[in-house]
Amino acid sequence: KSYATIAEPLIALTRHSDLKSFQWSEACQNSFETLRQRLIGAPIISYPRLDQPFILQLDASDVGLSAILAQKLIDQDGKAREHVIGYASRTL
Repeated sequence: KSYATIAEPLIALTRHSDLKSFQWSEACQNSFETLRQRLIGAPIISYPRLDQPFILQLDASDVGLSAILAQKLIDQDGKAREHVIGYASRTL
């Protein structure tokens, strides 16, 4: 969730045309580590089940927008869990 907001310190680095002004800050490091952990960790994207309802979660802040499309499905252990179908985010 909120990938655009989390990535803002990294995206800000690309806005500088002068490479001398490039400074890797603690905020950049935290952003990088958070994004890396979220990308390698669960939840894994699932295929949509057209016979089940969809859940659309939206979020917005001053620096970004995000959306998650998911479905609540029954797992192999019989428990209902939310499965992510897709993510979208962008900075403003």
